[in-house]
Amino acid sequence: MATHFSIYELTTENSQLLPVCIIPDAQLLMDVALKVLWNYNILDQAGEVKLREVMEEVKAISICERAIFTLMAFVFPAPIVNQV
Repeated sequence: MATHFSIYELTTENSQLLPVCIIPDAQLLMDVALKVLWNYNILDQAGEVKLREVMEEVKAISICERAIFTLMAFVFPAPIVNQV
């Protein structure tokens, strides 16, 4: 499964993460995800396309966040402290 990956989506309106996380067990250490969740293969064309889509979405979010922080810094500049 080294070439397979899974995509999780977070809905910010209700903080819902899909697919649902593995429920912790008080008696067993479970650090595995169901094989069915690893539904994309990077070696397949569909898997490559999906990974590229996700990468573009992450880049767009990053650019948007940087623009927001830059705008905030312009609108709310840091106070100038006079040092003697």
